[in-house]
Parts: sequence; C-alpha cells; structure tokens
Amino acid sequence: MELTAVAVAKTSEIAKLKLKAFRVKGKQYVVVEYNGSFFCFDGICPHAEGPLAFAQVHGKYLYCSYHQAIFDVLTGKPLPGSPTDIPLKRYDVSVEEDVVYAKVPA
Repeated sequence: MELTAVAVAKTSEIAKLKLKAFRVKGKQYVVVEYNGSFFCFDGICPHAEGPLAFAQVHGKYLYCSYHQAIFDVLTGKPLPGSPTDIPLKRYDVSVEEDVVYAKVPA
C-alpha cells in the first residue's frame, strides 16, 4: 500500500483537544491534536462504523459519538470497557512550516 503525505490543515486550524476530519479519495480520516502533537487515524470507528468526524476529544481520549467507544489518541487502542477491542488504524503525521501532513493511502 503506497502512502502519500497529504496537507490536512495549518496547525492553527486544528484547535487544542479537537479534531479535524478530512477525506482522501473518498476515504475518511481524522487528525487529533494532543499536548502539541498531532495524530491521524481512520475516520470510521471500527466498532459500528460511525464517522469519527463527530467524535469528541477529552484529554488524551477520543470518544466516538455513536456508541461511546473510547480510544487513546497516543496509540489508537480502545480503553477497557469500550464496546470494541479493535484499535484505530494510525497514520504518520508531520508538521512543516505550520502545515500538518498525514501519510495516508494514495
């Protein structure tokens, strides 16, 4: 699977403890800011395929709005007691000249 760095947004456009949803070739992704770092994941929850564009970020946790699956934004792993044990697929992120890039399938 070939990955391509895609410009997602300027760092100032991704608010602290918020997420930015984006699409590449019809596939959904989200970028989350936590503690000054950015993390990119598939934009569909592995539990019941709810879109994570509506998720909320509290501390270092991403909460799916559909069935309350909770994921650690550092690893993508679900928390114990979450309705899924499937982690979010994580993608590399870089920041260059105040622009956030995610390496996602081309």
